[in-house]
Amino acid sequence: MKKIKLFDLKNENHLENYFLKSFKQLLRVKNYVKGSPIFDFEKKFARYNESKYAISCNSGTDALYIILKALGVDNKSEVITTSLSWISSASSISHTGAKPIFIDTSKDFNIDVKKIEKSITKKTKALLIVHLYGLPCDMDEILSICKKNKIHLIEDCAQSHFSKYKGKNVGNFGIASAFSFFPTKTLGAFGDAGCVITNNKTIEKRVRLIANNGKKNNREFIKQGINSRMDTLQALILSKKLDKTHKEIRKKRRNVLIYKNELKKSKFLSHIEIPNYKLSTFYVFTIRIKKFRNELRSWLLKKNIETGVYYDFVLPHTKLYLKKNYKKKFFKQSKINSIETLSLPIHHNLTIKEIKYICKQINIFFEKVNNF
Repeated sequence: MKKIKLFDLKNENHLENYFLKSFKQLLRVKNYVKGSPIFDFEKKFARYNESKYAISCNSGTDALYIILKALGVDNKSEVITTSLSWISSASSISHTGAKPIFIDTSKDFNIDVKKIEKSITKKTKALLIVHLYGLPCDMDEILSICKKNKIHLIEDCAQSHFSKYKGKNVGNFGIASAFSFFPTKTLGAFGDAGCVITNNKTIEKRVRLIANNGKKNNREFIKQGINSRMDTLQALILSKKLDKTHKEIRKKRRNVLIYKNELKKSKFLSHIEIPNYKLSTFYVFTIRIKKFRNELRSWLLKKNIETGVYYDFVLPHTKLYLKKNYKKKFFKQSKINSIETLSLPIHHNLTIKEIKYICKQINIFFEKVNNF
C-alpha cells in the first residue's frame, strides 16, 4: 500500500495553470498587495458564511489579535479561553497584554461551558472559544453566559469553516470571528492567510484600520495597528478554491461514515471511541484511543499510514504559561484528551479501499496487543 497522508494536497495540481496565469497577470499589473481580487474574495467569503463583512489579513493568528485589539482588550483585561488548542488562541491574548484565563475542556474536546461562568471577573473583557476539529461549541449556553455577564464573544473558526450550529454558520454568533487559510485547512491558501468576519459595522471599520497600520490616509495614523495584509495572489487562489469547498466537505463526511461502519465491525471497540461529530465539517477526524495511542500511531506509520495528534500539550502547562501558576488539577479532561486522541486521514482524496486498509491495521494492532 502506498503512503496514506494525513493531508493530501495533490488534487490542487489542477490549479497549476490557473496559478501561473494569475501570477503572470499580477506581474503585468503589479497589484501584489491590496489588489481588487482581495476585495472580491472578501465579499465572496462573507456571502458564503452568510455574514455581512469579511476582512482579509495575514494569518488566523493575526485575525485573533486584531479582533482583541478592536474590542479594546489591553493589560487591564482578562480573556477566557480553552486550555486545549493551538498556541495562537492564547498567545493572541497575551500579545495584547491581557491575561488568558484557561478553562478545561469537555469530552467533546471543546471548552467546558459549565466551568466558564465561575471564572468571570470584573476584568473579563471577552470569551474566546475554539470550535475544535470543526465541531461547534455549545452556542446556546455560551451566548447565554455572555449576555448575562455582558462580555464579548469571539469565535476561533480556524478549524471550522462552514460548520453549523442549529442551521447557522459558526462565526456568526460572536462579535467577530477569526479564520485561518493555512494550506491544510478546509479552505487553504498556497501560503499563510487569514480573515475576520463580523456582522458589526463598527468592528469591521476598527479591524480594517488595525490591520492596515492604523492608517486613516498616507499622512494620518489614528490607531496603533499592525501590517497584516493578504497577498493578492492568495486571494485569487482562495476565491477559486472556495467554490469546491462544500463538495470536499461532503466527501469528508462520507469518509467518516465509512470509518464508523468499518470500526464498528472491530472486536476491539473497547479500545476505541468515536465522538459524536454530527455537526462537524471535519478539519481532522479525531478518535479516542483509550490505551496505547502512541504505540498505535507508530504501528500505523510502519504500515505507511500518517496520523496526527492535536494536541499533545495543554496550553496552561506549556513553559510559556506554567510559570503563571496555572494548576494542573484544573485541566484534568484536557490532559486526558491530549493523551488519548488520534487524528486519522480524512481528506477528500481518500479512497474507500484506503479507509478499509487503515481500519484493518488498527484491528490487527489491537489483536497483537491483546495477545501479548
